[in-house]
Amino acid sequence: MSTKPLPEIREIPLILGGKVDVKDIIGRDEYVSCLWRDLKHTSIVINEIRRFGKTTILRLMESNPPEGWLCVRTSVQDIRSKAALTELTLGVLLGHAGIKEKAKKQIRSFGQIMQGTRIKTGIVEFSLNPDFQNNAFSIFRSILKDVDKQLCEQNQKLVIIWDEFPDALRSVRRQEGLEAAEDIMSLFRVLREDDRSSNIRWVLTGSIGFHHVLQGQKDYINDMIAMGAPPLSNEWTCWLAEGLLLGIGVKNTTVSAISKISGGIPFVLEMLVKYIRDNKVAVPTTEIEAKRLLVEAACSPEYGTNWAPLLERVDKYYKKESLPIVKHILDILACDSMSAENLSESTKNKLKGCIEEEEIENILDLLIEDHYIQFDSNKGEFSWLYEPLKTIWLARRRGLRI
Repeated sequence: MSTKPLPEIREIPLILGGKVDVKDIIGRDEYVSCLWRDLKHTSIVINEIRRFGKTTILRLMESNPPEGWLCVRTSVQDIRSKAALTELTLGVLLGHAGIKEKAKKQIRSFGQIMQGTRIKTGIVEFSLNPDFQNNAFSIFRSILKDVDKQLCEQNQKLVIIWDEFPDALRSVRRQEGLEAAEDIMSLFRVLREDDRSSNIRWVLTGSIGFHHVLQGQKDYINDMIAMGAPPLSNEWTCWLAEGLLLGIGVKNTTVSAISKISGGIPFVLEMLVKYIRDNKVAVPTTEIEAKRLLVEAACSPEYGTNWAPLLERVDKYYKKESLPIVKHILDILACDSMSAENLSESTKNKLKGCIEEEEIENILDLLIEDHYIQFDSNKGEFSWLYEPLKTIWLARRRGLRI
């Protein structure tokens, strides 16, 4: 942990998952430094639940890359085809000041730029020539190889960040078929195998869980480092709590209880401060008061949809026939940690159906990959990974009252 002193407390506005100014991003510098160290050697996959700050972290990366690095970032969440993914990424490259004119000239030769328009800062609106639509990814690979060659000549490295990549992959698979999705995934393997010393790296992020969409394609990213977006440290959580409370006019109050109950998840902390502001309640001073506040906020009808992103993987991405097993496991673990054997017995007794042991084991693996539960190898028991999510789950499932 860094010994660098925290800055003076200042007012922080409630953003609630919206876009935060880069200068207001706090507590992520060490994590971002770790990402840059790892990128020297390999690409990275970041898989974390929504509202954990992945995009904020990526914006911090993009704003201040180390010397010798170029960084381009774009959200690919709304992509529906290989050609659209190619056009969006090439538009980002065209808009980046660090990409050499020689590479930009080659990009322009394959398409057209909509004169006088920009989607957003650093992204040029670019469209492939219709003659190249059908082999968009072949062109993309060719351009990247040329960019890589120029990077080597300039002793530079480039990281391409695709935010919410599994959303794009799932949409391409639905619209263009499995072969198209596999073509996208093969990009990482082809570039890697062509030149082990490639100066291009990737950061792929996903909120819906790569394992829910990759299935048999996971081997394409097996040698990438898989990481989560960790909660804030206790020191930064307390600092953020003070700043958020100051922003709603609350001064000189203890923040230890509300900071602890948030688990260091900034969005949970923001929601609690919003609830305090909107309902004119006192800031909790004890752990039991803080937990009661979280339960009240989680059960509040006005706040229902705000909590949904934290738990959306359950209903949206598990098979319909598996949902009763998934929900029972999360319910029972929200009451107490449990061994695999006891979980299996409890599930079979509760659901009264013919449930295969292998199915329960697979679901446990998926819930671990989804960062809902964890396994303690010393105790031989499963439990919820994040305490605030466990409390929210129980509150919304059973109307828990503290």
